[in-house]
Amino acid sequence: MIYIKKKSAKKMSGRNFFYIVFFVIIIYVFGYFLSFFTQKKINTTLVEYAQSDNSQIINGIIIKDEKIYTATKAGLVTPNLHDNEVAKKNSTVCTIQDKTSIDKLENELSQINNDIFAMQKKRSEISLFRDDIKNANMQIEKIIDENIYLCSQNDIDKINNFLASLQNNIDLRNQILLTENHGNVKEMSEKKSDIEQKIKKNISNIIANQSGIVSYFTDGLENNFSVKKINDLTFEQLNIKSQSRKFNNIVNKNDAIFKIIESNDWYIVARVKNKDIEDIEENSSKIIYVEQKNTYVPIEFTVQKILRKNKNESLLILKTDRFVQNFLDIRNIKFKLKDASRRGFKTPISAIVKKNLFKIPPEFVNKNHTVTKQNVEAPIKIYDSDENYFYAESQDLKSGDIINVGEKTFKLNQFKKIRGVYIANTGITEFKKINYPDDLPATGFIIIEPKLNPTIKIYDRIITNTENVSNNQKIIEH
Repeated sequence: MIYIKKKSAKKMSGRNFFYIVFFVIIIYVFGYFLSFFTQKKINTTLVEYAQSDNSQIINGIIIKDEKIYTATKAGLVTPNLHDNEVAKKNSTVCTIQDKTSIDKLENELSQINNDIFAMQKKRSEISLFRDDIKNANMQIEKIIDENIYLCSQNDIDKINNFLASLQNNIDLRNQILLTENHGNVKEMSEKKSDIEQKIKKNISNIIANQSGIVSYFTDGLENNFSVKKINDLTFEQLNIKSQSRKFNNIVNKNDAIFKIIESNDWYIVARVKNKDIEDIEENSSKIIYVEQKNTYVPIEFTVQKILRKNKNESLLILKTDRFVQNFLDIRNIKFKLKDASRRGFKTPISAIVKKNLFKIPPEFVNKNHTVTKQNVEAPIKIYDSDENYFYAESQDLKSGDIINVGEKTFKLNQFKKIRGVYIANTGITEFKKINYPDDLPATGFIIIEPKLNPTIKIYDRIITNTENVSNNQKIIEH
């Protein structure tokens, strides 16, 4: 009979325990690597301070009291007044001349003047005005003698005064020479007068019929966008893109040359959303921010009219009498109704998700944040509340479920959408609601105000690729 030595129960128990622990470790390690290689990696970014301007930019049309003046003939335009200068009523703003005819006549006039001077100089000793001519020449010589060294002193003011005095005396002497009319000189003077009359006939004066500011920039829309027609403007008219231009030196008959802005009053007319003007009333004062040289400057306007065109949009008419000279050549304008520049937490648009939350009356929510469904308590996560509802989500509830408290029941079929982000500070996702009053842009980022978002902290780690991310999810950061 063969004797077999039995292993002790104590040794068997220790070895089995070792095998169990070994297999548990193997399973854990295998599960870890499986999770590591199969789990979707997550992109995150840190919450940091930033500043941006999310104000809505509105396109408007400028309307002023404008009157266009056109060319009465073709020719060369010579302005008498500068752009932005004030014209008095019945003043000459510019002249138009037939350049070819004028040049020819002026050459003839210059030649006649030279001939008259030559004749008078030859007969100056027998002239009735010889003493006056002699005195004028002596005065010219005296001015030259007294100021001959001025050029070496580099005193510009004295040199200019010297030249002005010299020119005045020469003009006086020449006028004396041209005054005396005898014989050939008389014939030449008559011819000179005839040419001067012809020159005048070839020059047309463009006279302002009213006082106002002169602008040589026109866009051809002055009659379409007049103050008289302001209440009849349509949304379609506000879409027009204007291009102001200044006249060329040579114009054709009926070309626009300049306009007179009769009043300092000017208007901005714009198509606006009704929700953006809920706090605006007619005849009230409103500071808006008008684009000028790539920046937005505050200007106070009066809300002249709010014309309701449809249930979503209105025609807003603003009026002011300030700074009209800065907008004389502008028809299209951009402005903001408010300055909405913000400093706060920079939040990528790609990180923002929306949740549909159940509306649950407070009386149906238990103290431990559960609701009762078919005598079973279902945990809920509350993200928001007001005096009427808690707004919550739950994996154990779906639309149409009925919850109860005692014999009272409530059907879960009302929802509220909220915005939020997933925070992953500890490797476990946590959804945090955010408050942002405006519409979200399609891309980029927004600035959320810290005071309105106390659950978001500086340097929180926000998940930026939120697809397939849920609350309390383990993540691997990329």
